[in-house]
Parts: sequence; structure tokens; C-alpha cells
Amino acid sequence: MVTDLGGRLSNGPEESGLRKFLAATYNNRGSLLKEEAKFEEALADYTRAIELDSLLPEAHENRAVVRNTLGDTDGAIADSTRALQMEPNFAAAYRTRGFALFEKGQFDAAVIDLNRAIDLQPDSAQPYVSRGLIRLMRGDCEEGLKDLEHALELNARLGPAIRSRLATIIVTPETRVSIDQWSEGRLNGRPNHDAGP
Repeated sequence: MVTDLGGRLSNGPEESGLRKFLAATYNNRGSLLKEEAKFEEALADYTRAIELDSLLPEAHENRAVVRNTLGDTDGAIADSTRALQMEPNFAAAYRTRGFALFEKGQFDAAVIDLNRAIDLQPDSAQPYVSRGLIRLMRGDCEEGLKDLEHALELNARLGPAIRSRLATIIVTPETRVSIDQWSEGRLNGRPNHDAGP
């Protein structure tokens, strides 16, 4: 594996292609490190990629994901915003920023980003999960459970993660009963679309 991908490079036009190549290489290696849960090392590689090519939206978005994983929601929001400035239809950046805003309790802004992520990439389950949790926390049980049901239709493997998140959110007692009924139906393989407050 390449350990040192570059030293000092000038800013001349002849170096531009090499800078872009090295930035992409650091970005790719960061993604491999992220998959191995080596988040600090991935963060360093994404940062180096951005230093080499500040106009690489994928590096900003990837760093946003890692920052959010490490609890740096402000950094995640900043990086996702930068990626969106470069690529306004970048669904993953809306999803990441929406999730970070959700984690910060900025639900209105989170829903706007999650809706945009869903519009751009309707087959991605994660935005439905986050939006569903927000709706449940706000007492909109019917729409919240519909979002979670749709997320599970898109990716059934999310079931344990959804159950875990449902156990930790703060909701009214009536909403908790509906969540428990829905969860019971899902655990037994019977979706319960009629659970309401």
C-alpha cells in the first residue's frame, strides 16, 4: 500500500493533473479506511484530498460522514454544505447534512435536507429513517411509521438499527404505544400500517 502519496507540489498548471490524481487517491484510500472503521485515519486522508483539490465534492462529503461518525456535527454540516455548493444535486450530501442537523435537534432544517435527498435518490432508505424518527418525535405517528416502513421495504437489513433508534427517542406515551405495536408487528413479520396515536 502506498503510505506517502505526495510531498510538496507547486500550484502551476503542470501540477494540476497530478494534484487531482493524488486527491482522488487520498479520497479513495480514505473510503477504504472508513470501511475498516479507521475513522481518524480516514479523516486525515479526506483532509489531505481536500488540501490537494478543494473542488472535489466527494472528499468533502466523505469527510462529513466521518466527522458525523466521530461526533463533529458542526464539521459534518460545514463539509456537506461545501459539497452542495459545488454539486447542488448531491443526494448523499443532503442526506449527511440532514442527519447531522437531526443529531443537533434542528429538525426543521433536517427535514428540508432529508426531503431533498429523497427527491434526488428515492431508493435510499436512510433519509426515510431519519425523517420518520423526526415525525414520530413531533407526534406525527402515521407519517413517521410510513417512512420507517418504506425504509424497511428498501432495505430490510435496517430493522435492528431502526428498533434501536426507536427505543431511544423521546415521544409521547400515545406515540410510544403506536411505535411498540408497529415494532411488534414488524418483529412477527406482519407490517402494521394501522398503528396510530
